[in-house]
This record gives sequence, structure tokens and C-alpha cells, in this order.
Amino acid sequence: MDPYREKPKRFKDFKESNDDKYDQLLRERHNEEMALAEKSDRAFITSTEDVVKLVQECESSNLDVAYQAVFNFLLHLCTKQELYLDNFLELHIVDILVHHLVNCEITDVKYNVACALTNIASGDSRHTSFLLEESVIAALSSLLCDTNICLVEQSIWALSNIIGDGPEARNFVLRSNILSALYQLLNLHYKSV
Repeated sequence: MDPYREKPKRFKDFKESNDDKYDQLLRERHNEEMALAEKSDRAFITSTEDVVKLVQECESSNLDVAYQAVFNFLLHLCTKQELYLDNFLELHIVDILVHHLVNCEITDVKYNVACALTNIASGDSRHTSFLLEESVIAALSSLLCDTNICLVEQSIWALSNIIGDGPEARNFVLRSNILSALYQLLNLHYKSV
């Protein structure tokens, strides 16, 4: 048996197996988040005062309060993307999220932050412009080396949304040395096959 002729077949089997597992993980996580959003029978944000309160909670020194507030912010983005987003951005929610992404050790919190940044980047160019900071791109890029595939995927998705906003955003992200991080990621996964 020629191992070189078998490699494409093994790769295809491996890829299909991993794709199925990965898709299942994403579906489960999405279903959990949507179930939580549906269970919530109160609107988190109904006024600009609620926006200010949620931003303050995200900044709280009580990490349990802060992490719950980050999750509530993500739920708000998932259900009412544009509603009050400008208010959140003006109150520097992106800086707060990046702080949690860089300093938090809890995978679920990092995932929620990355999802929130992805949702912000899926808005219009005005919203994406708030993400064109070196700290945001560096924080998202750092997730590319994470061992949790969901964090890696969410980081790629957020960076792709930012890059897809236009030439200015694309060039900004490319100047951050993202290609070498992506190359390392691809090289790592290629070697594992």
C-alpha cells in the first residue's frame, strides 16, 4: 500500500469527521445561547439609562457581575443588533470588551466577548470603525493560538467581518501581522493531518 496515495483519502476522512464534530459543537452552543435568550422574559435594554447601567456592570470590579453583563450585552446584540448600539459604542464598550478578552481566563467569557465583537463588526462601517484599533486586532489575533477551536473560529469570524468592511479596514488588519498568525494556525492544523 502506497502511503502517498492513501494520504488524500485519510485527509478527506479526517476532515469530514472533524467538520461533523465542529458543526455539532457550533450547533449546540448556538442552541444553548438562543434557549437562554428565549427564556429571558424581560428586555435587557429598553432605554439609554439601561445602556449606561449595563456598561457600568461590564466595567464592574466584581467579576461575576461583569461577566454576566458581558453575556447580557451579547444577548442584546443577538436579538436587537442595531438598537442602542451607537450608545454602547460611544460609552467605550469595545475597550471594556477587549479588557475582558485580554485579562479573563474563563473560556466562556472570552467566547462571549469574541461573539460580541463579531456582531459589532457585522454592523455598518460606522460600527466597524470602533474596532479599528490595534488593541482590538491584537486581542482577536491572540485567540488564533488558543487551544479551544470555538475561540479560534470566533476570532477568525470577527477578523473576517472587520476585513470585509472595506479596503481601509482590510489594510489596517493586514498591517497588524495577522498573516503570520494565520499561517502558523494553518501550518499547525496541516501538520496534524
